[in-house]
Amino acid sequence: MILTRLLTRPVGHAALRRQRLFVAALGNNTVEVIDLAAGNRVNSIPGLREPQGIAYLSNSNRIVVACAGDGSCRIFDGRTYRQTTTIDCKSDADNVRYDAAAGRLYVGCGDGALAEIDLERGRQTASIPLPGHPESFQLETHGKRIFVNVPAARQIAVIDREKRAVVASCRHPGWSRIRTPCAGSGPSSSEPRSRTPRQSFGRPHTCREGCRTAAGRSPRRS
Repeated sequence: MILTRLLTRPVGHAALRRQRLFVAALGNNTVEVIDLAAGNRVNSIPGLREPQGIAYLSNSNRIVVACAGDGSCRIFDGRTYRQTTTIDCKSDADNVRYDAAAGRLYVGCGDGALAEIDLERGRQTASIPLPGHPESFQLETHGKRIFVNVPAARQIAVIDREKRAVVASCRHPGWSRIRTPCAGSGPSSSEPRSRTPRQSFGRPHTCREGCRTAAGRSPRRS
């Protein structure tokens, strides 16, 4: 209800810090800061070009915003809301995920890539190619993999973070374009699962040990 009252244009993603919600207000080209306890908008970060992905980094009190319009990944101070760093991801910067243990940020971008960013040095350190633009992705909680939803290729790509490469993929000929991200990488699960609501077969598809199809076949190795 708070967002309905305060935001009248399309939004991208959101991140939460205690009782404050950071919303990528795509239609406004801003990030809106919402006080959930008071039910008010308390600040706004303007001048962004189609902000999409957003993440709050609690260990350093920073806000990361990926902008599709100019391909930038912008980092802001979480107290002053001033911009401190800009990293050029070339084009269509979208989803953002943070590996706190490694101090690395991952941004989906371009026609098919994950940009790896070293936050300490404030620069991109790798670009991991994909067979299409990543719609969404999740970092494995207790492991080194990334599970990436690539709708154009109708697959979940599995990336090895250390090798910085796709090492497997999950695909089924009955899938239409996958719209639901490979999710479930929470504290209670080390094996993310992908839900595919439009699949033509009955049993759900589960990504385990690299990936395994619903029919039990081995994953296609890249």
